[in-house]
Amino acid sequence: MTAFTIIAALLAVTVAIMVVWPLIRPKAGVEARTQAMAVYRDQLDEVDRDLERGLINAAEAAAARLEVQRRLLSVTRKEGQAAPTALTRPFMAMGVGLVVVAGSLWVYEQVGSPHLPSQPLAQRDTRELEERRLAMQAELAELEVMAAEAPPGDPSFWLALGQLRTELLGPRAGGEAFLQGLQRFPEHAMLRAALGEAFVGQAEGTVTPAARNLFREALERQPGQPLALYYLGLAAAQEGDDWEALELWGQMLWVADAEVGWRPLVEDRFRAAARRVRADADDLLAEGPRYKPERVATAEMTTPLAQTGGVTDDDQRAMIVDMVANLEARLAEAPDDLEGWLRLGRAKMVLGERSAGEAAFARARRVAPADPRVLLAEADALLISGETTMGIPVVTPRIAELFRQAAALDPSDPQPHWYLGLRALQQGEIEQARSAWEQVLARVDPASPDYAAVRAQIDALPTAGDG
Repeated sequence: MTAFTIIAALLAVTVAIMVVWPLIRPKAGVEARTQAMAVYRDQLDEVDRDLERGLINAAEAAAARLEVQRRLLSVTRKEGQAAPTALTRPFMAMGVGLVVVAGSLWVYEQVGSPHLPSQPLAQRDTRELEERRLAMQAELAELEVMAAEAPPGDPSFWLALGQLRTELLGPRAGGEAFLQGLQRFPEHAMLRAALGEAFVGQAEGTVTPAARNLFREALERQPGQPLALYYLGLAAAQEGDDWEALELWGQMLWVADAEVGWRPLVEDRFRAAARRVRADADDLLAEGPRYKPERVATAEMTTPLAQTGGVTDDDQRAMIVDMVANLEARLAEAPDDLEGWLRLGRAKMVLGERSAGEAAFARARRVAPADPRVLLAEADALLISGETTMGIPVVTPRIAELFRQAAALDPSDPQPHWYLGLRALQQGEIEQARSAWEQVLARVDPASPDYAAVRAQIDALPTAGDG
């Protein structure tokens, strides 16, 4: 399963529920709405406090406030309606375990990014929220014009552009801005860490080798950089090295103020890692810093970014186009190379050449008509390059049909059923979504984290009796 990231997708589906269900639910409880408003107001105050104390920058605060506005709109869009209280249960924030959803920075910022509060919300008039949202969009448009006409020589500009792109368009678009900035300011630690975080977002929560090297490079330039420490700890935990994760997250906790917005998240992860190694978290914290910066600072720098220097965007695109041309030439000599056609299809989609990408996938289907990987690869490419709603990939009829065909070819694969459930949810068909996700449960190990997470998500779906 190349793209089956159930755990990472759960929180994005929660957003989808929050969007869809208020539109079809006849009425909701006033008490739950009032409680949510109070939480949202407190969390927005926390954003302001962090900004005043310099714990986050203006771009990060703006992105957090936009998420506040966007989520609150889903609660207040219609008078007397609210998101179901089940959607705000603690397991939605911490029980899932990964940081990101496919194509959606919202997820990993809520679950795993230390520079934003875990659930930022505020009490605002709907008109004011809409005005602020439009203002953010206008600000992004202005920054895009500046970047195109006369790119500013200030790293904070590229951080702001990347954060706004990420918030409105997703981690891939944000990462492009961070990369542009880093080409101009190759020694800037925060740009390097932000690009690494964007890579994590694109990898659906996995700290890839490229992202890890970026975080190491950020620490080399700024020892103690919290974003880098957090994700290096997450990488260690993902590989089962909980002691390394404890050192990295401990470094953050030892120096952080008690009111830092990300502290509860990091402390929760620290305590979970301590339990896994049968250690007492309080005793470890009392020992004081044990982390040795030189262990990270001396890491080999092997990222493609470190090797490309200051190439321009046109140069990068030309390189990609040249590689695609070479691949096409090889396929002309070896037309039965299935993996080659799949790579070409993905590359064409990335370049925005959708019709050429679809043609490449069609050739792949002719080479291997009974291989479900071909259908899944095309569906994944369409999801990545297609439209999103509030950061959630839109499962179009074409994508759903590809997943249905893949499910017929490989009935044991849970991935198609996950996305078919998401398609049903986006169409407001709650019971069909429930049925599809029950099919996911039937295909995963009941002892696995995936099973527990999907089970919890199903339990959080509204029922006909709610309201």
